Amino acid sequence: MPKVSICIPTYKQVDYLRKTLNSVLLQDFHDYELIVSDDSSDDSVENLLKEFDFKGKLKYFRNSVALGSPANWNHSINMATGEYIKILHHDDYFTSENSLRKFVKFSTASSCAPLRSAG
Repeated sequence: MPKVSICIPTYKQVDYLRKTLNSVLLQDFHDYELIVSDDSSDDSVENLLKEFDFKGKLKYFRNSVALGSPANWNHSINMATGEYIKILHHDDYFTSENSLRKFVKFSTASSCAPLRSAG
C-alpha cells in the first residue's frame, strides 16, 4: 500500500493538468500512487498522460458518463489505496519539490483525519 494517494479529478484543461503532473514528478517523496479520474468527453487527458512516465504509479479512470465535480472527486478518492489522500485538482500544483513530504510529515504527526491539503 502506498503512503499517499494523490487524487486528481480532471475535466479537460490539459494545459493546467500538465503543470500539475510536472509538479508531481518533481516531488522528492516517492511513496505514492497517482489516481486520475477523468470526466472529459474527449481523449485530451488520456493523450496527455501518455507523455508522462510515472513508473507504474498511475491509475487512470475515464468516466463513461460525466459525473460532475463533486462525484468525480469522490470517485478518485474511492479508487485510492494509500494511507493518506491528497486531492490535487487538475488546475492545482505542488509549489516545491518537498510539498508532498511536508504533507506526509504533517499527516503523520497530527491526530486529525488523514485528509489534508498541502501547498
